[in-house]
Amino acid sequence: MIRKTLGWIGAIVLGVAGVYHFLSFNPSASYRDSFVSSDVQVPALAVERIPSQQLLLPEISEQTPLAEFMDEGMRHQFKKVAQQYALDVQFPAYSKPLKMTDWAQLNPLPFVPQKISLDTAEDVSAEIILPHFQITRDDGLTVQVRVYGESANISSAKMSSLTVSSVKVALAHTHSPNNVQLQSELRRGESVEEGVLYEGVISSTKLASLDDGEILVRALVNLEQSGTSELVATFALSDSVAELTEVGDAYIDGADLVIPLSFDVEEAGLYRIRANLFDQASGDPISHLNSSFKLSSLRNEGTLKVHAATLRQSGSAGPYWLSDFSVIKAPEAAGESSAYGRASAEQYPVSGFDLDSYSREEYQNSLNKKRLEFLQKMSSQPL
Repeated sequence: MIRKTLGWIGAIVLGVAGVYHFLSFNPSASYRDSFVSSDVQVPALAVERIPSQQLLLPEISEQTPLAEFMDEGMRHQFKKVAQQYALDVQFPAYSKPLKMTDWAQLNPLPFVPQKISLDTAEDVSAEIILPHFQITRDDGLTVQVRVYGESANISSAKMSSLTVSSVKVALAHTHSPNNVQLQSELRRGESVEEGVLYEGVISSTKLASLDDGEILVRALVNLEQSGTSELVATFALSDSVAELTEVGDAYIDGADLVIPLSFDVEEAGLYRIRANLFDQASGDPISHLNSSFKLSSLRNEGTLKVHAATLRQSGSAGPYWLSDFSVIKAPEAAGESSAYGRASAEQYPVSGFDLDSYSREEYQNSLNKKRLEFLQKMSSQPL
C-alpha cells in the first residue's frame, strides 16, 4: 500500500504541472511568438524555484485514506507554488531582481571549463578557458589554459617549468570542405593558485578563415621531463548579425527607467536583448533585463526597461553599469537556428534618479493576477 501511495505522489506532481501547462498554453501562438518576451509569467517557472526540502507532504501510513492523501498533497503543492508565484509577479518579466547567486543570468551563453588530470603527469591537471561558448568572429577569441599542481610534491620551481607548446583551433566536424587549422603558441601569464596561466588570442582575421559551426580547441601541454598531453574543448562560431553600438541617456517613464539602445544591424529580424544592471558604487547586481523588438538597417533602435519596484527592492538609485549582453536573432522559419550579435563594449554607464522620482503604482498584470487567484483557490478548496 505504501508503494502504491508513494506512486500517487508522482501523479500529484505531474497533475499540478499539467494544470500549469494548460494555463500557459496558447494554441494560436507559433514557435516564433514564444521568442518574444512577455509580462505574462507562467506558474511553472515558479515551481522550479521551490527547494525540494520545502515541499513537505503530509505523513502517510497504511491507514491513510488515499483520497485524503491526494487532497492534502495537491493542496500543499498548490499552496507552495502560489506563495512563490505571488513573490515572482511583483516584478515584471522584463526587469527581474538579480542576485549574485543567479549564475545563469550573470553568465550568458557560458563556456564551462572542465579541469582534467594530464596523462603524462598524475599530479598535474589543466583546463581550457574561453570567454563564452558562442563566439562571433568580430570579437576574436581569447584562449586560456590553466595548469595546476595537485600535490604538495609539486614545488613552485617545478610549476614554473610547465609550458604550453601550442593551441590548435579547428572545425570539430570533418565534413566541411574548409577544414582550416589555426595554431598559436600561448604566452605565460599570471600565476594562479597551485599553478600558472597561459593565454593567447586568435584574431578575428584568422577566425574569418573558419566556417560557421562547432569548433574544436586542442591545447597541447608540454611538461618538461614528462612529455606532452592534449586537452580538448569546443565552442560555436558565427558572424555577428547585429552590434550594440550605443547606450543612450536613460530617462523616467512612469514607473520605469528606460534605457535607449542603438545597433548596427547586418540582418533584419526579431531580436531578443538581455543585459544585467549593477550599482556603480557597490558593484551589486540590481536587475536582469530583457526585451524583444524588430531591428533593421533603417529601424535600428530599441529599449530596455527597469521597473521602479525592482529598483526600490535593491535600494539603489544609481548610477549604474549595464553589462553581460546577449544579442540573439530569432529563427525566421522552423528548422533554422538562432543567430547572434555582440556589444561593442563590455559595459556602459547608465544614469540613476532618486527613487521618489518614479511613479508609485505597483506592477500588475491581469493575466498573472488571474493565474495567482486560481492557484490560491486550488490551495484552499477541497479537491
